[in-house]
Amino acid sequence: MRLLMIPASTLKNHDKDSMYLQMKDFAEWMVQNAEEPVYFYWLLEGEQSLKELQRSNEVFWKYGQLISYPSRSDDFYDKQYLLPGGKIYEMFNRREGKYPVDAVMMVPAGVATWVKRWLLDLRRRWMDPPVFIPNPQVMNFEHEWFKSMNQYERFMVSVGYSDVNQFVLSEEEKRQVMMNVRKFIAPSKVRKTYQNTQVMPMGIRTDLIDQILEESPGKYDKFTFFYGGRFNKVKNVDRIVEWFDKIYARRDVNIVMTTNSDETRQFDPKDYDHFNIHWSQNRDEYLRKACRAHVAVCATNYESFGAAFFEQLYAGTIVLFPNKKWVDSLFGGRDYPFKYKGSREALKMMMYVMDNYEKCKEEIAWTKDFIRDRLSSEMVFEEYYSAIREAVHDEWANRDSIGQGNIELLDQAVDMLGDEFSFEQVDSLVHKFSDTFDWSTGLRAATMSRFEAYRYIKDGLGYIETCERPIPDFRKNGDS
Repeated sequence: MRLLMIPASTLKNHDKDSMYLQMKDFAEWMVQNAEEPVYFYWLLEGEQSLKELQRSNEVFWKYGQLISYPSRSDDFYDKQYLLPGGKIYEMFNRREGKYPVDAVMMVPAGVATWVKRWLLDLRRRWMDPPVFIPNPQVMNFEHEWFKSMNQYERFMVSVGYSDVNQFVLSEEEKRQVMMNVRKFIAPSKVRKTYQNTQVMPMGIRTDLIDQILEESPGKYDKFTFFYGGRFNKVKNVDRIVEWFDKIYARRDVNIVMTTNSDETRQFDPKDYDHFNIHWSQNRDEYLRKACRAHVAVCATNYESFGAAFFEQLYAGTIVLFPNKKWVDSLFGGRDYPFKYKGSREALKMMMYVMDNYEKCKEEIAWTKDFIRDRLSSEMVFEEYYSAIREAVHDEWANRDSIGQGNIELLDQAVDMLGDEFSFEQVDSLVHKFSDTFDWSTGLRAATMSRFEAYRYIKDGLGYIETCERPIPDFRKNGDS
């Protein structure tokens, strides 16, 4: 299986972005656990991303090509309009592209709309690769802030929801997706959106947290309030800073804040020199601090939380949440006790947890088993993989015929090549057997594409694709 991965991160340092890490963890899991070899084409901005990835898992990067592009280039991505550039078509369109792609995994939904357009094939719709978005940012469109949101932006997000296969965190998120899509999309697409939206949790690296907990020196000596995440408007970090500051004015506590970025516009750190603020933290650094902290707070009003608060709960940090529907939905309807309705109640709850810490820990002891049993990456990634594999299989099963003449050309080439061969060798023989043959289907619809040849050899003739190079190599399947 060949996957195009596009983690369209808003951070310059991709290796510290939670959604990028989610995709990278999944890719590494597939290399170790998938039923068939897997190859990845990664589109990433900037050389630093390339260097970070090259330093990671050696086994994994045997099976992946990194395609980086300059920060100001519009070859792949135009930041102003969130549009992928034409290189997507040149490299990955199944009719004309250089590389065969079975499926696409990417974020966010709005950008996915444009990627789908570049990869679209109106002549043979089965050739449109399935696009998957793990845990798209699902906004609460009932919130006042989003009622004033630019209608074009809401429309683009809605088209994205209706165009892709997506894994949302809860039934409440699915309800929000459907509520927004109904306002902008035709009824037939609304039905398709419902079918393509699966409730599936975000994979949490419980194994990594368990390892850190084993090595951890324990909780900080001084009672510690913790925040780990982006310092931005969406997370209401300015409100969290205000609450922590008020707690500090009353009690002798430790304030630890970590972020994966290197700046904030929400507050001036110089005004809070009594806070321990750690910039540009990677996952390991952030988790080690989370494991040692006592209390964390989530203050977002209009998006459900991602990996960070699950990780903090599993690490043994008590997390306070706003009293919202998405919180109950994320816990499967089970009552999570520490939910506040406003600033006054949040402050009172923080003080209560501080004074009754051991009792409060016992009240949420069940969350660790809940996360391990339902959210651990081993379980979640198995579901991701099954969903992608099923979509790729269904797509091939529903294909149009590539034509008897094309099949005879490929059969003849493969018979001559034997048990192991490269796609370049297939290319050479097909042209040799038919001097009028042209992979490009722009002139003659009966001519197959490289992607169709790749899939026929792999799925029609039963060869194994080794997935060790950007261009496919094949070997005979001993079971065929």
